[in-house]
Parts: sequence; C-alpha cells; structure tokens
Amino acid sequence: MKRTLLLLATVATIFAACKKDESYKFDGNAVVYLNGVEQPKFKSTNTQYSLYEIVRDEYVRMTYTDGNTKLERSFADSQRDTINNRLMMWATDILRVDGTLYYEFINSHDVFLSVPTEPRDQYGNPTYQTKWDTCGYIPQSVIDSAREQIEALYAQERYDEIYELFHTAFTFYTCTGQEYKDIVANGGN
Repeated sequence: MKRTLLLLATVATIFAACKKDESYKFDGNAVVYLNGVEQPKFKSTNTQYSLYEIVRDEYVRMTYTDGNTKLERSFADSQRDTINNRLMMWATDILRVDGTLYYEFINSHDVFLSVPTEPRDQYGNPTYQTKWDTCGYIPQSVIDSAREQIEALYAQERYDEIYELFHTAFTFYTCTGQEYKDIVANGGN
C-alpha cells in the first residue's frame, strides 16, 4: 500500500511538473499599435494631413529601410483603429508564433507614412503615375528604444510584457513631406 501511494505521489508530481513546463503560447493575432500624434499645423505650402485623414485613407502606406532594402507595407481595413486614430501591425511582424524575434521592422530606419495624391484612376485608386505625399513619420529614437526594450524583455522570457509594450511603444507624428526632409537633414529622426 505504501508503495502504491508513493508511486501515485510520484506520478502526480511528474504531471504537475509537466504542466509548469508547458511552453508559452505566442499570439499570432495580437496587434502592434502605431499610435498617432497630431503635430501643430504650420503655415506651409505643403499639405499637412490630420490623423483623421491618415488613418482613414485606404491607401496609406508605411515605407522603411531594413539594412539597405527599402520596404513598403499597407494597412488592411482591420488594421485601422478609426476611434483612437491609430494604425496596427500584427504582433508577428516582431515576435513570430514560434517565439523568435523578427527584426525587419524593429531594426528599420527612415520610417515614414505616405498617402497618394493625383493622378488617380477613375475609381480613385492610385496608378503607377500617382505621386505620394509624406504625411507622418516614426522617429528613429522610438524604433530604437522599442527594440532595446523588446530585446531585454525577450532575454528574460517576459513575453506578456512584450505584448503590452506593443500597445504603447510605437508612435507616429503627422508632418508634411518638407518637414520630414528637414527632420532627416538635421539628424532629428
């Protein structure tokens, strides 16, 4: 009887230990918020778009450079939070479902948003001739700070805190194309 109880206790302990060792479940449906901040409008010959306009423009795109490669991404309707004026990326753009860090975005630089201007086709869609106007940017300091925080939390396996960081770490600011050029030229990005 003692052996049976001891065997049952051992098996129960093994099962309990196995439950504690279950791997973390990474959420492929979680989102990364790109929170918008409205800059004061300056007297300018260039158009400055509002957060309202940027988030609602179905063709808004983000351009960024990873290493020497210039990349662009667009935002589906499900990636627009029109109530809180923010755009969204998927968590898997930074933290893959298999638990590995993905560096394309968090290692990027020269991150800016743009919207299409004229000409557009008869349905309002951009064409290959359409010019794009810069309407916002994410400062390099924001990208670098987020990457450092994510890497530190990742090293400590504090994944829930990484997901929390995805809601607050990334901020874009409205600006005109000329303002963005000036920011970059002055090293303020």
